Amino acid sequence: MFSNLQIDVEQLPQHQQISYQPLADNAPIATAASWLLIFVFVYILTAGGYLINLPLIQNYPVPVYLFEFALTALSIYWSFFSHRYKGYALREQDILYKTGVLWCKKTVLPFNRIQHIETHRSLLQRKLNIASLRLYTAGGLKADLVISGLDSSRTDEIKQFLLSKIQQEANASANSNTTESVNE
Repeated sequence: MFSNLQIDVEQLPQHQQISYQPLADNAPIATAASWLLIFVFVYILTAGGYLINLPLIQNYPVPVYLFEFALTALSIYWSFFSHRYKGYALREQDILYKTGVLWCKKTVLPFNRIQHIETHRSLLQRKLNIASLRLYTAGGLKADLVISGLDSSRTDEIKQFLLSKIQQEANASANSNTTESVNE
């Protein structure tokens, strides 16, 4: 028989009670370096525009360069400032990730939904001894959860933990299916 009883919202678990683990201390360096590379490219394009006599850059070279410099400084500052608002947590049944200063985003991914796990280390990340953990669920071409800036050893530990949880879930599911088949 179908039932759809109301749930008392006062009895729901409080998500504020979750203790999030911080990302690696040197993670913002990789983010800041990425921003810096982007702005170096923009500076090169701006200098090229100046050399080929683009009117906007020719007429206002100092304000354009000051604006670009201000954006570069703000982006690098934001990389370090926003770092303290990022974190992850592991619970019995899921993994959580929070990010955001102005717009907070919290993602919860149950272990039984994970289909594929990747670790990613760029050249800069290898030098800084950090990595990204990418978690995929069924039906997607891109990762459903990406945690960038984890310590490399921690990334491997979390990956092994998740793989063991997924294997336990698969074994438990297989055992319950076998038990149901025998009982029928």
